[in-house]
Amino acid sequence: MKIIVSYILALSVAIGVFICPPEAFGQNVYGSDNFPGRKVFEVDYAQFKGADPELNLLEIYYKIFTSGLQFVRDGDNYRATYEITGTIYDDNGLQVTAFSTEKSITLSSYSATTSPADFRISQIKKSLPPGKYKIEFRLVDNNSGGSSKSTLKAELIRYDNRNPQLSGIELIQAVDTAVVDTVFTKGNLSVIPAVSRQLSGDINARLLYYIEIYRGTDDLKNVQIETRILDRKFHTMYTDSMTADFGDPNGTIREVRHVSLDNIESGDYYIDIALKNRRGKVFDRARTEFYLYWSPEAMIINDYKTALSQLRYIADPGDIKTMEKAENSEDRIEKWNEFWLSKDPSPGTKENETKNAYYRRIDFANRNFSVMKKPGWRTDRGMVYIEYGEPDQIEDYPFELNSKAYQIWYYYRHGDPRRFVFIDEWGDNDFRLLYPYDGRTW
Repeated sequence: MKIIVSYILALSVAIGVFICPPEAFGQNVYGSDNFPGRKVFEVDYAQFKGADPELNLLEIYYKIFTSGLQFVRDGDNYRATYEITGTIYDDNGLQVTAFSTEKSITLSSYSATTSPADFRISQIKKSLPPGKYKIEFRLVDNNSGGSSKSTLKAELIRYDNRNPQLSGIELIQAVDTAVVDTVFTKGNLSVIPAVSRQLSGDINARLLYYIEIYRGTDDLKNVQIETRILDRKFHTMYTDSMTADFGDPNGTIREVRHVSLDNIESGDYYIDIALKNRRGKVFDRARTEFYLYWSPEAMIINDYKTALSQLRYIADPGDIKTMEKAENSEDRIEKWNEFWLSKDPSPGTKENETKNAYYRRIDFANRNFSVMKKPGWRTDRGMVYIEYGEPDQIEDYPFELNSKAYQIWYYYRHGDPRRFVFIDEWGDNDFRLLYPYDGRTW
């Protein structure tokens, strides 16, 4: 048996996450959701050829969410200060280098301090020889004293081939002509990293990426760039190709591309980029993964039936019937907005905390509980997770010769303890909920 205890509440206090009390949202459990919750930060990286032929340029990107920091009053404003530290180890576990920086954020309103849409992006550059590395990235909230850590693994390749080579793939959110030199400057471009590997499948959504192509010792004039989107079984969902010329005197092509994500369903994918000659010979290939999720608004347009079905855990049957009567897209959107406005614990503000928490839970269920062709939100574990959030404790009993795998989820919050038992009846990882279905056993 493996017991997994949730430390989300304790961690939230430690890192100073602003959590509104349940009373602020009436009886609506979604308004006080903490998990997957307000992230503190995200980290990503990409590698490029360095100015020194013996060293690569490792770029470490980070995104700090203001809602994960503790703010204190500073006159008429609110201020948070935090320290970022990082340690890089080689493949033998020996420290190679480290970095540290302290920063602050000042906001003019309390609502901005809790907005999940407010964040800061920056990056750190390190020159390292080719090899395998582990990067430990830590953020310390100076106001609360709490800290959070993330670990990345990076393998830096050697850029000394005679044939063209690819840099790492940097997923980006914006690019512009560089006016002044900043940490985001690459040649004559200012490239802002996306950091997150989760992309929203909104209407007309697209994936943006930046790569560099190095000519190598052969004096090639151009190269073909093939871009593909692959699903988890490596089926091609999208493909295109173009020819790029080595016009730079240094033999470097800086390329920004965008890929349409239309008609691609939610799920895990790879972006695969190959360099080829005119005969189709592959010189080099780079691949990285990302996760695409359709926003609720995109689902209204693309799959209204599923969008309504996903409301089963929060909407009354009458509400769903009203929305089913919508005759066109405009009417659907209007009724949809009316429904969620009725659930908004803080009307008049930009964020609808209930809606945000609800769809965070659906996304988590899809990523963790999906089986075969059944999305996670339709499974029994997904249902309980969406309705009640992350369990306070999980007892996990894996499959054994004389017993089937099962899990017990415990909830102790709000003075209403519940216990849910799930069993993997057929060994297909689709854990079914056992009676009592409401989890009340005492």
